[in-house]
Amino acid sequence: MVCQAVQCGRRFVLRGQISGMWHRGKIVSDLAHNRVKVFYIDYGTVSESELKDVKFMAKCFSSMPAQAMRASLAYVKPVGHRWTRDACWSLLSLVYEKILFAYVVDINKEENCLDVVLIDTTGNKDSIINQQLFIKGHGIWEDDVPYKEKSKISASVRNHFRNFFHDSTN
Repeated sequence: MVCQAVQCGRRFVLRGQISGMWHRGKIVSDLAHNRVKVFYIDYGTVSESELKDVKFMAKCFSSMPAQAMRASLAYVKPVGHRWTRDACWSLLSLVYEKILFAYVVDINKEENCLDVVLIDTTGNKDSIINQQLFIKGHGIWEDDVPYKEKSKISASVRNHFRNFFHDSTN
């Protein structure tokens, strides 16, 4: 692979570190020490890849739309600057091998990311994953975070979930 061709934003096929299989990905960081950070467009995961595992993508594979989208949990943010390892494990335990509903609250076009509320309907009572992270002490409810402007739609949805949250904790 020619180093100049590996640029942030371009799509390639990359060999998976564990499986050895080839997957479609988009480069999300500049080349450094023969490594790049990659967003796997069909899985939604991010990892680093060595330059030797990056190949040009055949046109027949590049025309297919991505099968995954970036998303962020709406209304809940980490207690600190980043999610803790415990918070990540807690989230994984809440979603692992479950079919969830994702309610799209907002679309961040600048970062190409959806703000979603995840709802687990597999039990007797629906469970809002965003809310569970807050209840377990891993996050703060976004109403307490002053830095994000809300659209009229987001405000009405936020009020709905605020009411749901208060009803389910009382």
